[in-house]
Formats: sequence, C-alpha cells, structure tokens
Amino acid sequence: MSENKINRDIINDEINFDTNKSKAELVYEIRQWKMLLKENYNVRKGETIAIGILDVNHLHLTSIIACAELGLKIFLIDAPATKESLPYTKLALHGPVDYLIHNAFKGDELYGGLHGKMIREYSKELIDAQELKLKIPTGMDYISEVSEDDIFLISSTSGSTKPSRKVEFTHKEVYAIAQRNIDVFKLKPDTKILHSKNMHHVSAMLCTLLPALMVVKKHRSFTMAEFTEWQVKGLNLIDFNHVMIPNEKMLGWFIEFFDKNGGLQKGTILVMCGFTMTQKHIDMCKEYNIEFISHYGSVDTAIPLLVNYISGDSEFTPDSLGVPPDDFYDIDVSSSHVSVNNSMWTERRNMDDILEIVDGQYILKGRIETIHLDDLIKSCPEPINLSLFDYDTKINMEQLRGHIKNVKKRLDNT
Repeated sequence: MSENKINRDIINDEINFDTNKSKAELVYEIRQWKMLLKENYNVRKGETIAIGILDVNHLHLTSIIACAELGLKIFLIDAPATKESLPYTKLALHGPVDYLIHNAFKGDELYGGLHGKMIREYSKELIDAQELKLKIPTGMDYISEVSEDDIFLISSTSGSTKPSRKVEFTHKEVYAIAQRNIDVFKLKPDTKILHSKNMHHVSAMLCTLLPALMVVKKHRSFTMAEFTEWQVKGLNLIDFNHVMIPNEKMLGWFIEFFDKNGGLQKGTILVMCGFTMTQKHIDMCKEYNIEFISHYGSVDTAIPLLVNYISGDSEFTPDSLGVPPDDFYDIDVSSSHVSVNNSMWTERRNMDDILEIVDGQYILKGRIETIHLDDLIKSCPEPINLSLFDYDTKINMEQLRGHIKNVKKRLDNT
C-alpha cells in the first residue's frame, strides 16, 4: 500500500479523539461506515459524496476516512445564504453529489430550512448516520484499490473575482499538503488541539484536521458557528492549546470569554487566515501570553502559501502576509500578478491578489478586481442583509451575485 494516500493508517496510534475515542474504536467505526456504504447503498469507487455531519466529532472523522478508503470523492459544501442564492451554492453549481451523509437529519433546523432543501435537491441519495448503529462490521479491513492519483477531495473557488471553478485534489496532493502542514502549524504529539471548524472550511481540513490526525494525540471538538450566536457553555472545561479561529468577530468573543474565565493556557496557538495581522494582534499576544499563526493562500493555488507567525516579540509590518514557511511552493511575484507552482502540478497557477516583497516580507497591495462589491449591492432592487453572505473573512460573491440575479428575475415576473 502506498503511503501517499488518506486512510486509517494516517491516524496517530495513541490518538484520543472527541469523546475519548481510541484508534481501535475509530477503526471499528470506519469499518461500520464502509459496511453501511457498501451493503446498503452499493457505493462505487469514483462516485461523489458529501459529509453533512457538521460538528467535528468522531462520526465526522470516521466517515471521511471510510469514504477515502472506498475511493469516493468527497465534495466540500457551503451553506445557502437565501432562497434566491441556493441555486448558486457549491452543491448546486458543481453537484449534484451521488450521496450525502447527514446526522439525524438536522437540515431543516439550519439556515431557516434552506440547508435541508439544498441537500435534498442536489443529492441523489441521502444516508442517515443513525443507520450506522445497526452495523456490526465483519471484514472491511481490506483497503480497496485506491491509487494515490485518484481524486479524494472536490472543492471550488469562492467566486470573489470570477465565476467559481471546481478544484480537485488527489490523495497524493492531500497527503503531501497535510504532511507539510504538521510543521507549518507547529503540531506536535503533545499538542492539545480543539477542532472548531468542519471539513467544509478547506483550511480546517488541510491545515489542522488531517495534519493533526497524523501526529497529535489529544483531540477535542467544539464547533464555532457562523450564523448563530456563539454558545460557549462548557468551553472553559475543554483542555486545549491549539485552535482555529475563523474570523475577527469570533476572535473577540473567544478572547473575551477566556479573559473572564481564567484565561488561556500559556503559549496557546490561535490559527487564523485570510487577512493581515495588526498591532492589535501583537498586543493580544503580549497581554494573554498567546501566539497567532496567520496563513494566506487560496484553494486553487496553495494552502497555505504564506504564513505570519505572531508573538508578543513580533514587530508590526503593515499589510504583511508573512513569508513562505518553506520551499513547498515556487512563488513568482511581479507588479501585476502572482503565480505559483508545485512539483505535483502540470502548470503554474495564478492568484487574484497583488503582492510586493519588502525586506523579505510579502506585502498585500490589492486585488485584481473584476467585481466591485458596492456597485453590485446597489444593483439589487431590494435591501440586502450582507451578513448572510459572510464566509469567515470574505463575502460569498457567487451566492451574492446569484441572489441579486434571482431577486431581479422575481420582480420582473410580478
């Protein structure tokens, strides 16, 4: 068996995951998933599947590994912002998927029922995780004929500057990225990691979840929701020192909560992405004795391309995205573009940001804008609640454009 694949072998032998699950217990659950998928649904290698278990619990993890071992292509979904934008979600644009695993079907409780509508409409077959309880696996130890060159992950670009494009990752690519990110994100066997974002946040999948599985022993999960008020009950009881914080608003709530409840562990690492760090973040490091790892890249070029390591001793550099943490990517920066290459690719890939190198730091100078947000909002004949389209550090432009298009169409027909 090749080492360059995602399967149960990547899981740390001493892992303690979520509700104190050992590797043996996780492997048992992986075998249950494989039996369920093969016997009840007759899944075939190369078919597409989405994971609708939104919390990063043991079911989330084991379903991913089971799908990988069966040679299924895992499709990363997003959340529908409005009924008008639903046909412009990733699942609608780049799906449908052959199967979607959901957890006791909570879809109708999410996003005003739009999540349930989306997965029903753009999935050929729904699989309830509750069915897993009925499976006592026999066999399923054999890892199927999956090649390192087979597609493992299907994602897509955000549509910020041009229409969303499907992006596929092979097992070999995902394995290499995850292995590389162990060091980039300072993950060690004694790290105590808190998984706060599910695999549909591609940075969470490739920068924390998979790398941490490979090396970290202690894993806990606490989903930080995007569109609902953050519920922090019990979070202070969780022992961790490494967590991804998805955006600035969440960071504010997070710091405020722990400031009132005994503080964070010394040296806790907060992983963030998508924007430049400021003097405020350096001051936070000094005050709370923490560190930031801020990373920058894009789903179709590099995850991550640049990293900014921030501590209380850091010097503030305006608009700095940091530096390349290694030579994994070949970066070419000119006055008009940024292109990136990697030994696993057949050609160079371009980014939509404009960067400049100053004293070794990569400085963000702007974006190659083809869509102006203010003009787009003004073009809508109805008021827009822009917060519905927030996606961590950016606006989901694909859904926003689709929302406006369908609002206009609806009004034209009335």
